[in-house]
Amino acid sequence: MTDLIFGRTTLLLVIVIASLGFVHAQSPEPKPPGLPVGAIPIRTIEDPSVKVGWRRYEIGTTPTLGVVLPSFPGVTVETAQGQQINTYVSTSSSGVYAAVRIDRIPMNLETASEEARSKYFHSFFDGFARGFQKGLGPTVKDSLALLEVTQLTTATGRKGFQQRLTLGTMQGRSQMVFVGDSAFALVALWLPEAPAADYDSFFGSFRIK
Repeated sequence: MTDLIFGRTTLLLVIVIASLGFVHAQSPEPKPPGLPVGAIPIRTIEDPSVKVGWRRYEIGTTPTLGVVLPSFPGVTVETAQGQQINTYVSTSSSGVYAAVRIDRIPMNLETASEEARSKYFHSFFDGFARGFQKGLGPTVKDSLALLEVTQLTTATGRKGFQQRLTLGTMQGRSQMVFVGDSAFALVALWLPEAPAADYDSFFGSFRIK
């Protein structure tokens, strides 16, 4: 399958990472901005069990992507090879966290072969990893390492794939599951001193219902 092209998404990651500098970034108060035209709506869900400073969000309906984020996300919408890609990027002092929904994939990957699904996931995460690398500039030009792809089962029983990366001293991870001709993913890149509770809570909140 041809690689996905994440134009606006990569640009958003570059801007976010550059503005953070990964130095003394502060998690902003949740402030819902206007969504771009065609964006799938995102809703804030009250949940007292969520880590202080973070909020639970739900994206779209039937199926709904549920995730916990440190701030109200910036949103991009783009079309690549006929597929609609909605990306929601949130930041905190620990890193960058993104939730992604891809619709109108040319085939039903939920019932496709494991090889086809794995290839799609690899293409997807490679694009995000290159965006992270570009955002951090020439100092990490040759330090990106994508580690082994492994199986994933979410808290709601959906099966998919996950992969880790290292980028200089930072670490990252992506997870993806498939529902019909749609794919749902979480992606994060965090500082070495980031509390494990941040990225563990983020990935642990992955819900498709």
